[in-house]
Amino acid sequence: MIVMQYSFTLPADYDMAIIERRIRDNGARLDDYPGLVFKVYLYARRDDAQQPSHENLYAPLYVWQDADSMRRFFSSAGFAALTQAYGWPTVDTWLLGSTPDAQWVKTCTTAHKRVVPIPAHSSLNTMLPPAAEHPNVLQAWNPTSWQRLEVSFGTPAAVEQGADGAADAQHYRIGYTALGSNVLA
Repeated sequence: MIVMQYSFTLPADYDMAIIERRIRDNGARLDDYPGLVFKVYLYARRDDAQQPSHENLYAPLYVWQDADSMRRFFSSAGFAALTQAYGWPTVDTWLLGSTPDAQWVKTCTTAHKRVVPIPAHSSLNTMLPPAAEHPNVLQAWNPTSWQRLEVSFGTPAAVEQGADGAADAQHYRIGYTALGSNVLA
């Protein structure tokens, strides 16, 4: 499976209510999308005291069953409309190691992302901790940049309690979670 994310950095004075409305109006369009496991509509606001961010961001994260499903999405009218509104994004991709249950992710309101380097000559068999040790964390890795992706899902209280475990995490609000036709149970 493939994890995919693109991010749009928006101006400091951008009205983030536009992004929230866009998510509210369009989020369900990817429900039951063939080959999609889930899409988490992530956004971050500079003025959000509870979920701090240095920038206003719109940064959806997807888990795809396979590359063909991802390709179909990139060829869709929805993706074309997004790029017309916000520009042509750089898309980061990772190979999925483990992910929380999609139905559970749908109940979450926050996500906390860390991208950490994978040291040279690491044992690739042990670089991702077993999913059972971190059931609320999506884990993936990118062999092009040799980075590990960790996305923990939860609620705003998780940040206050330090559940993400790192000051260098990017904190997001979850506007909506679309469940595709290939939901992992």
